[in-house]
Amino acid sequence: MKVIVIGGSDSDLEHMCHIEEEITKYSIPCVVRVCSAHKDPLRLMEILAVEESHNHVVWVSVAGLTDALSGTISFHSRHPVISCPPDRGNHSCLGNPNGSANATIFRPKNVAKFIAQMNSHIPSCRKLLQEEQENVVNKQRAKDASYSRA
Repeated sequence: MKVIVIGGSDSDLEHMCHIEEEITKYSIPCVVRVCSAHKDPLRLMEILAVEESHNHVVWVSVAGLTDALSGTISFHSRHPVISCPPDRGNHSCLGNPNGSANATIFRPKNVAKFIAQMNSHIPSCRKLLQEEQENVVNKQRAKDASYSRA
């Protein structure tokens, strides 16, 4: 498994690095790339050609304003694409045309969890997912216990 976090601009680099940080918590290899589908479509096709030779790739597309990146990657890739726009109010990644399917997840932490769930057949991912779930439940129960007056 390899995750490629690709952004349309280096102005989104902070958001991209946050996504990378969350993904690597699951010990999943991740690289960050910058390439605009609008400004340099030929370079994007070169990057796609190289990465398509690998098995088990997940693309995470980070594009603000108008998101041509996720739609272009999704149409030309055989691998899944997750859009995680840096501006949560941006919904341009939700309306890609037929033949260009991508998931949209707004929170970097949830992107990482989704990718880990795609890899739950790997014991280390499964273990981390289970530990995270147990931690959330335990915190919730502790809060409940602190409020209940039985």
